[in-house]
Amino acid sequence: MADETGEVRSLLMRHRLSIVRDLIGTSLLQVLLKAGVLTPAQEEQLTGEPSLDARCDQLIELIARDGFEKFKQFCYAIESECSQLISDLINDKLSQVEDDDDDDGVANIAGSTGPSSSDPAAIVQLPAEGAPFAVPE
Repeated sequence: MADETGEVRSLLMRHRLSIVRDLIGTSLLQVLLKAGVLTPAQEEQLTGEPSLDARCDQLIELIARDGFEKFKQFCYAIESECSQLISDLINDKLSQVEDDDDDDGVANIAGSTGPSSSDPAAIVQLPAEGAPFAVPE
């Protein structure tokens, strides 16, 4: 789980600016609350943060500490509300997979040599053209 936490945190931190943008320009926290990704207490904790930076950091930590399962829930929840962020996350993982292929089989972020249920590349996949975003179970 520690590896999962680190991977999810790293992925979300790389897209911190997009998350901040969505915290400002969308109802991201309400979407996450409605989808059950956040509890009412967590949502209240986030809205009580004194700065946007602190709110973003806390949100990333809340998602990351529960690993890929929480990350999958997060992806499902933001699909329609934060389309740019979900697109950025997908493209990030695709570039990570391509980079791994360029490194002659060097292990990906997870330290594994192939997709697994704990590999973000296996969790976040591009949808078929015209199909909604989906995260395989």
